[in-house]
Amino acid sequence: MNSSMQCPLCKERSGKRHCPGVRAYICTLCCGREREVSIDCPYECPHLRDAYRNEELRAEPPEKPAFPEHEVSDAFLDEHAPFITGLALTLLDYARDGSGVRDDDLRAVIDSQVRTYQTLASGLVYETLPDGQLRVGLYRRIQQFVEDWRKNQAQQTGITTLRDGDVLRSLVFLARMAQRLPANRPRGRSFLAFLRRAFPAAARQRQNLVVPGR
Repeated sequence: MNSSMQCPLCKERSGKRHCPGVRAYICTLCCGREREVSIDCPYECPHLRDAYRNEELRAEPPEKPAFPEHEVSDAFLDEHAPFITGLALTLLDYARDGSGVRDDDLRAVIDSQVRTYQTLASGLVYETLPDGQLRVGLYRRIQQFVEDWRKNQAQQTGITTLRDGDVLRSLVFLARMAQRLPANRPRGRSFLAFLRRAFPAAARQRQNLVVPGR
């Protein structure tokens, strides 16, 4: 290993950090500038993980939360924690399928789902679909998860207690989680990385999360 070679990106400074995205040593300046911009950084990169942690520590609450017209109380989060965890895991599962999902895809799909459920609440049946096949695929995956949840709930208890308003507020909560993380890098996946850290047990025990009441 030779970290004194010229950085292959700027061709000006010495390469000091091994970049698994470029598969070479790059300089620290290019690492900071090109991270998730021109470089597809894998989650395993220690410099990427450090950057995520530092960004979360420096992050300030948004001036206005996403979809402020919807209240998401602590009591609601406690009651619907298993369902919200299942939603988060659905996002992670889709991203792990090798589809190339990034944070902007998740934000767009969550936004479309919220708007669809807002329309349902008004008494209309109209879908707000996101742009692009990849995003539509994730949108449908979330729909399938909600349908499966309700079926499992009905099989176990004889009734379905998950209302459209509950799904809506759960999605709003995820939108607000995403809102607190950087959205300025075209290949950014800080929200995905946050979900991986926030739900580690879920990622290991998926079968226990899609069954209501557990």
